[in-house]
Amino acid sequence: MPAAVEVQAEATPVITSTTAISTTVTGRQITELPLPTREALDLAFQMAGASGGGGVRYSSFDGLPHGALNLTIDGINIQDNLLKSASGGSFYAYIRPRIDAVDEVTVSSAGNAANTGEGAVQIAFVTKRGTNAWHGGGFWYLRNNALNANTWFNNTNGLPRQILKLNQFGSRIGGPIRKNKLFLFFVWDDFRLPNAIARNRTVLKPGAIAGDFTYKGTDGANHTVNVLQMAGANGFRSTPDANITTLLKKIHSLRSGGQVGITSLDLFRDTMSFNNLGKQRRYFPTTRLDYAITDKMQLDGEWYYQGFRSFPDTLNSCDRTYPGFEMLNGKPAEGGQNSNRHQSPMAFRWTMTPRMTNEFRVGENGGTVVFAGGMDQTLYPNNTRLGFPLSLTSPLSLPRDSRRNSPISTISDTLAWQKGKHTLNYGFTFTRLSNWDRSIGTAVPLASTGITSNDPINSLFSATSPARCPTTEPFRRWSRFRPPSLSRCR
Repeated sequence: MPAAVEVQAEATPVITSTTAISTTVTGRQITELPLPTREALDLAFQMAGASGGGGVRYSSFDGLPHGALNLTIDGINIQDNLLKSASGGSFYAYIRPRIDAVDEVTVSSAGNAANTGEGAVQIAFVTKRGTNAWHGGGFWYLRNNALNANTWFNNTNGLPRQILKLNQFGSRIGGPIRKNKLFLFFVWDDFRLPNAIARNRTVLKPGAIAGDFTYKGTDGANHTVNVLQMAGANGFRSTPDANITTLLKKIHSLRSGGQVGITSLDLFRDTMSFNNLGKQRRYFPTTRLDYAITDKMQLDGEWYYQGFRSFPDTLNSCDRTYPGFEMLNGKPAEGGQNSNRHQSPMAFRWTMTPRMTNEFRVGENGGTVVFAGGMDQTLYPNNTRLGFPLSLTSPLSLPRDSRRNSPISTISDTLAWQKGKHTLNYGFTFTRLSNWDRSIGTAVPLASTGITSNDPINSLFSATSPARCPTTEPFRRWSRFRPPSLSRCR
């Protein structure tokens, strides 16, 4: 029996009710799209007009400035407005929309109505709601380093695979508390990530710690002189600082511990490589209540509470500088990033007539983010941080405690009136942006080590000293080689 193929063609309708250029993703499309994360914001990055580099956070739309983007959940802006106009700020959501909590996401890139709020490009998320039937579900996503190969660089340095044990799990439920009247939706989303990050530190070669300076001479051969002995022979101090020498020897002792890999950087420096362990935990409970006061009046409220825990904070380099340096002077030398973020939108809708509706909305969000939390800022000797020269990694120059909060409060009202073939919108929006921050900054001063241009010890370094040192730049080479054991504090 021959098969029949039927082809139908339909004309795409011309939308005349709005001039906005927008795309909306709803329902199962959101949960079934193959995204690498459970961030609903990644959905917007898949749409036309999005461009970026270095991750979603650094993206933009239609080539517009970062500040032209407006991200909202249930009508309330969710961006960190302290960073909104900066690189990496426009797509940085302070309140994270999660896939299982979102019912739809709309991206409007042109022709937006006046009631959409500030921003040439609008990315609007709507929270899921309960219905007259109970529904629920659960999920568990797993990534484990046991399933991964090691990196080429770790193999080269003799280091094991970095730990990666990502678990994302949660559940959701929605339904009627009272049919046709009161509805509930709740989701719990949990993110747990014990991991490791590869760190590379610049350290002195063993001989350089004792004062040996090795250079390539004009004869093409390597030569070594001891700057401490040169200093002593010319009447200068030749005894290294005891505290700095202790630090350098402790770092040197790691070479034989089996925890690090060593590669040569130049004639007097090495690169020390190792893995630092970290742990992240984030949780995203979300609740929505809908109440049908009458057939013409509805009230809904949402509650987002998001906790972020990261220790040590490897993203902002608050992890240990070297293995065994988790404590200095008996005090913590690692810090975490912690924050408790919240958002509480509420809306009242009133269908006044079949052709006239009004929506009143109010909401707020905020929450303090703490950086380098738990790091004791009094761990430094004499309350002074110490910087090493020659790009050497100093264990006494760590991040300082800081914290910030950029809360938002919003009130808006929109009256929509359909008059014949036209729709008229009236209303207002009031948004209050605040910023609060605190940073220790220079309260802990930094001392740099090295040789200043007017230091008498510069007389040791000339065009003929040391022997066979290239005559074009002997002073520059010597002034750059400032072993901390010889340098003075400046």
